[in-house]
Amino acid sequence: MADLEFEVLEGIGRISINRPDKRNALNNAVLEGIAAAVSRANTDPAIRLLTLGGVGDKAFCAGGDLQGMREAEQSGGVALHFFHAKYVEAVRSLTSSAVPVIGLANGDALAGGLGLLLACDLAVAAESAQFGLPEVNVGLFPMVVMSVLFKNIGRKRALELTLLGNRISAGQALEWGLLNRVFSKSNFEKDAAEFVRQFASKPGMVMRLGKSAYNAVDGIDPRTIHAYHMSAGSLTHAEDCREGIAAFLEKREPKWRHR
Repeated sequence: MADLEFEVLEGIGRISINRPDKRNALNNAVLEGIAAAVSRANTDPAIRLLTLGGVGDKAFCAGGDLQGMREAEQSGGVALHFFHAKYVEAVRSLTSSAVPVIGLANGDALAGGLGLLLACDLAVAAESAQFGLPEVNVGLFPMVVMSVLFKNIGRKRALELTLLGNRISAGQALEWGLLNRVFSKSNFEKDAAEFVRQFASKPGMVMRLGKSAYNAVDGIDPRTIHAYHMSAGSLTHAEDCREGIAAFLEKREPKWRHR
């Protein structure tokens, strides 16, 4: 069975890390699979939304496979360099995805696993899940994760996570802004599916254009943002925009065609 599974159901691309016996730890196949899945979504208009989760209920992802990393280092270090490069590419692909990405943390998200969750546009978790960046405890530091960590929470909390290496609860992660929702463990699959469904019910092309606009203006000068937003008028030519306005005026539910 593949270490990473990807399927498309009703317009939702579902990415699942499938290494439950390793607490869904990251290896080359997983990282390559994530980047490939996002690349497909970027070019396939039938995919309106992506989700990223882990198989089993123990861990969303426990980070890099330390045994594999140790073996890579002992083989000369080149393999470890390429592993880090693949992780950077996976994170970059998630943050720059043309469609929204929702992280589903049914279990712990630690180290590089937390980085992947933070790279998603939205994230939900089971109340029993824990979150942390324990790299400092094994002589490492979450260099790449910091790039997405500081986009989610402030400096002091981010440095507490990275310098102490302690774990925090799902409730605390929600309070700090790492998560959008926390659901009960027993109802997680149902509640997470309903959360995803709400986004999947929106017009796909409009969400794709909106997400691409967000990606384009993220972190740039406000004057450039204003100029970019002048292009928003192109949305009025979209078929779903005309349908949405018509449905509102006719007091009925819109029938999206995702174009």
